[in-house]
Amino acid sequence: MTCGARFAERITVDDERRILMVDDKETLCFAMREYFKLYNYQVDCANDVHDATTRLDASRYAVMIADLNLGGTHDLNGFKVIKIAREHFPEMRIIVLTAYGSSEIESAARALGVSSFLHKPSPLSEVARIVFELTVDKLKVK
Repeated sequence: MTCGARFAERITVDDERRILMVDDKETLCFAMREYFKLYNYQVDCANDVHDATTRLDASRYAVMIADLNLGGTHDLNGFKVIKIAREHFPEMRIIVLTAYGSSEIESAARALGVSSFLHKPSPLSEVARIVFELTVDKLKVK
């Protein structure tokens, strides 16, 4: 069975409230987890490509929020995570939240099927608004 087939089998209502946050900044992950908890979302955090891949293999997420620069290496290895997520779970919504946001980088991300591209720092309320638009909580957006 392929990852995509497993993805389709594991869909539940609660899955629409699961977010994978991929960022090497623990404080940002903590803030996202606490903020979205207020809206009954579960946020799992991964701080590198390996951790993100492991979490994607183990769970189903409605949304992935990913930084492009993981580990401070400036090699934009967040693109690897996006490619893996897109290959295995084409229906997953992906938001890029990064400080590395040139028009060329945004175009490359959009070519991979990214739903939204945000520049750091972005207010948590703006990130949440986009998540709500992309998930079952469309009615929360005003």
